[in-house]
Amino acid sequence: SIPADKEIGEPMLDYLGELAWLYVWAFVASVQLVMVFIAPVLILPLFNKFEPLPDGELKDAIDDYAAKMAFKYEGIYSMDGSKRSAHSNAFFTGFGKFKRIALFDTLIKQTSTEELVAVLAHEIGHSKKGHITMSIAIQFAYMFVLFLGLSLCLGWEPLFLAFDIATPSVYVGLMLFSLLFSPIDTFLQIALNVRSRANEFEADRYSVETYKKPEALVAALKTLSKENLANLTPHPFYVFLNYPPPPMLARVAAIRRAAALTRFPAISSSYRASSLASLTRSASLRRVSAAARSRALRSCSRASIDRVSASGALDRQFTSSCRSRSAWVAQTKIHIRHSGSFASR
Repeated sequence: SIPADKEIGEPMLDYLGELAWLYVWAFVASVQLVMVFIAPVLILPLFNKFEPLPDGELKDAIDDYAAKMAFKYEGIYSMDGSKRSAHSNAFFTGFGKFKRIALFDTLIKQTSTEELVAVLAHEIGHSKKGHITMSIAIQFAYMFVLFLGLSLCLGWEPLFLAFDIATPSVYVGLMLFSLLFSPIDTFLQIALNVRSRANEFEADRYSVETYKKPEALVAALKTLSKENLANLTPHPFYVFLNYPPPPMLARVAAIRRAAALTRFPAISSSYRASSLASLTRSASLRRVSAAARSRALRSCSRASIDRVSASGALDRQFTSSCRSRSAWVAQTKIHIRHSGSFASR
């Protein structure tokens, strides 16, 4: 039993000493790490029904793509997400031989085979780029800071005196910590959201570069946004503060920019070579200002299109898409940002 002059939690704090927060953090982190491995096998099946994906076109397409990417997994499963809502999703669970691919049955019904493989390519991109491992590490670091701050608040008498509390208390310490940590947590969440959006863009690029069907990914995103009732035009500042994934329209624009670079790499190498030759004769690349780049873009003419096309840098489809001066400049800006240089025309 707890002594009358002791609050709940104080005996444990007295027993563990000043490093109680560290022991608690280690315990919670260990439990979460173990859950990563046992949740797909023991816990998730308690709430949803998982069935192995039957043989067919979809399974063959997923297996072929995963084999090309050297991505190993234990199996592909269909999850009965439709029994709770019409939302669609695909995700991975577990690590190593416990890794499973889970597809919502709604996603299988709403998307084509190419669209679904494009979505999975995005998810595999998260794994290949180390986003999942880094997210777990950041979560552990976040909890470390959380428990460390809590331990400081519980034992810091000047904090209690500042609020005119003569006797330190575990309950009051928890309340004060929540008040003080809340604004700090707001800035931490903004930073985490920025990183999360960058990861989403990077995973989209991975899907475009490896599966090479950007419009399939775009179509899948449109379907998911419609079925999940996503806001297509949120305010940019609200996105900055609260959105872990980027808005759908921003992702579509980034996917098509990545597709242009992936499909037409010749223009990047052509501009890089011509730029280096021009800048070597005139000045160092570091001394070229943004204004000079802008003037070079404005000076581009339709004759430039014909010269580049004739040299084999652009194919017929890309040339026809850039017939107007403004469209050509817009496409050229993309390739200049990719190559880090420009051609002085």
